[in-house]
Amino acid sequence: MSPAAFMKLCEKLRSTGIVKDSTKATIEEQVAKFLHIVGHNVKNRTVSFFFHRSGETVSRHFHNVLRAIISLVDEFIFQPTGLHWAIDGTHSRVKVRRADAPRFRGRKECTTKNVFAACSFDMKFTYVLTGWEGTASDSRILKDALSREDSLVIPEGKYYLGDAGFPLKAGILTPYRGVPYHLKEYSTRGGGNEPYYSFPVMTDIFIACCILHNYLMGVDVDNQIIAEVDQELQQRGIDRSSTNQRDEMKEDSKMMKGKNNRDDFNQQPKDMMRWSEEMDLALLNALTEEAHKGNRHDSSWTTEAYNNVVELLRTTIEGHITKQHIKNRMKTLKENFGEAYDLFNSLSGFAWDPITRKFEAEEEVWDALIKEKPHAVKWKRMCIKNYDMLKDLFGVDRAKGKTSGTGKEKKKRWEKEKEKEKEFIDLNDNFEDIGMHEPESNYVEETPLFPSDFDAFSPSQSNQSNGTNATRGAKRKAHVAEATESQYEKVSVGIDAIAEAVKDGNNLSEKLYQVVERQVIVAERQVTVAERQMDIAEKELTIIQQSRPRHYSESDVWNVLTDLGINNNCKMDCYRFLCANDLKKRELFGVLPEMRLQALIDMMAEANKK
Repeated sequence: MSPAAFMKLCEKLRSTGIVKDSTKATIEEQVAKFLHIVGHNVKNRTVSFFFHRSGETVSRHFHNVLRAIISLVDEFIFQPTGLHWAIDGTHSRVKVRRADAPRFRGRKECTTKNVFAACSFDMKFTYVLTGWEGTASDSRILKDALSREDSLVIPEGKYYLGDAGFPLKAGILTPYRGVPYHLKEYSTRGGGNEPYYSFPVMTDIFIACCILHNYLMGVDVDNQIIAEVDQELQQRGIDRSSTNQRDEMKEDSKMMKGKNNRDDFNQQPKDMMRWSEEMDLALLNALTEEAHKGNRHDSSWTTEAYNNVVELLRTTIEGHITKQHIKNRMKTLKENFGEAYDLFNSLSGFAWDPITRKFEAEEEVWDALIKEKPHAVKWKRMCIKNYDMLKDLFGVDRAKGKTSGTGKEKKKRWEKEKEKEKEFIDLNDNFEDIGMHEPESNYVEETPLFPSDFDAFSPSQSNQSNGTNATRGAKRKAHVAEATESQYEKVSVGIDAIAEAVKDGNNLSEKLYQVVERQVIVAERQVTVAERQMDIAEKELTIIQQSRPRHYSESDVWNVLTDLGINNNCKMDCYRFLCANDLKKRELFGVLPEMRLQALIDMMAEANKK
């Protein structure tokens, strides 16, 4: 950045009113500290030593400049009306809590955030959406970017160029799937250094860097760097063309070899498996058991977990099941579950019904959702199998995107927060900015002990001299008192702002309480419906049991003959007769116990006649 561009940037930041000059730190110094931290990824401690400032002062100046730069987003990041642009996603390292790490650790070894950006062919950013977790796919972030308040606009008849990670749809032009693009560029990318700031601050820093990039492309274009980048891309293109030629030769040889093999042997079909609902349930139960054993670390399953699941499923399910079968099925289940989870997880007014396996809500709630998101109409009648188990297994590690946002959305949110405050509290004001001076305790006005002109000396003149010293001391004390009173006034304003925020929080709590009450009513209705369904199921089961014919074993026949008191000579004959004739056996057991002896005598007499 040239000195002229630096001074112009400082003037723009001064015009925002967020960054101000103080008695000990000018705007130029504050901006220089910010650029040094962002450009070299240094710690706060290093900058405080270099600029001879405390760590608190450096941190305060850094965040003030950061917010001031983001406030310029409307001026430097906007969506033009050109012919075509390009979109892509990139991963940037972040520092998050260990509990949140699985949502940020995708294909990379470290925790990252996925940043979605659109740029024009004059090397300027036109749209930046940051804050999504590293496990979120590019297609999912694109879907979110098209439906946000500050959405990505695709004019009719125009299109964006994207990579294979985006879906092929109207306005998005993706490459042909059969060709590997940019493999050399991907292989040379690194993970980057670990950041020193928290995840929310890193999202703001990324947006600020995009704004600074667009600013420099307009006022201070470095043609030398652009030429170096172009030369590097051309060299990569030459290397990539030679690599593609070798790959094509290998592919041709494989195709010829495969053709010869097909001429000699019949090609074996792929090892495909069709999963039923019972097989899915067995798989989820096995995975849940392995998770309880501790064979899952940061959303990744250990080799022992896969081996145990394969062994268990082979004993319960017919067929040859491999580890790859389980991985493929888990991927399919996660994709189907993720669509429903992303839609209903953060919505109020919906409750999951495990009996009907659907999300239940009032009609007006469904109508509002379908009006906002028409694709949600299918979930009104579609069942979701094993949703509870899938939520326990994969819901925690699912990317939510709650911290995502664009620069315009952040600016709008800060403006709303500012409107709630009665008076803007300047973060630049501090006791160090006030011109407070130590009283000159050693100051003594030199006056002769014995004046040469005794006649000119009078008590009034002496009193006047003492009054001058007293006035100076009073001015110093008044200056300190005014400064202290000013700070107390600012603290009072801050307390009032906190009180207003607490009041707003109470209003929000009341609204949330009303929503919870409605959900409780819906849950009670669902419990009543479930109880009725259970009663109906019990009655149906009783009817089925009563209508089903009962099977009487040989031991039951022998016990009945013993209870009737038949002597041993006739007991064996009656036993053989009843065991050989199922109809007579059911007839005997169908009569009352006190009438069974007479019924048996009649049966035996009738048999003897025949």
